Amino acid sequence: MSDEPKFIDGMRLTAEPKSDRLVDGLMLKKPNDKAPDFVKAKGSINLQSFGKWVTEYQKEKIDNEWVNLMIQEPYLQAKMSLKLDDFKGWIADFAKSNPSKEWINFDIKESKSGNLYAEVDTWEPNKEDKPSDDSLPEWMR
Repeated sequence: MSDEPKFIDGMRLTAEPKSDRLVDGLMLKKPNDKAPDFVKAKGSINLQSFGKWVTEYQKEKIDNEWVNLMIQEPYLQAKMSLKLDDFKGWIADFAKSNPSKEWINFDIKESKSGNLYAEVDTWEPNKEDKPSDDSLPEWMR
């Protein structure tokens, strides 16, 4: 696995006012307390749910090649804009390369210049990090 960052194509963030439309399959949460200051949020995309939402959105907004998503959390207020065709292609490539994955995890980070960007979180637990069956209580085996 390469140590170079993997960026999410077609995604950018800018400040924007509040919106009340919910997006299925796209979740954000506050970063871990131990995360560096430049990590502003953790996110996850459920491939199945988000795919259904994008399909419905495109039916409603036939002439719109972008979708603008508002983020209104106490720890982050921003607008995320996705160029749908590029983003769908990127997700399809991810799904083909990772057939066992149901989720794409990512971090929203702030660059030194103050711009926000999304980066795929490729962290996976080591086999040593997982408890062995012997370390589990009898009823959990």
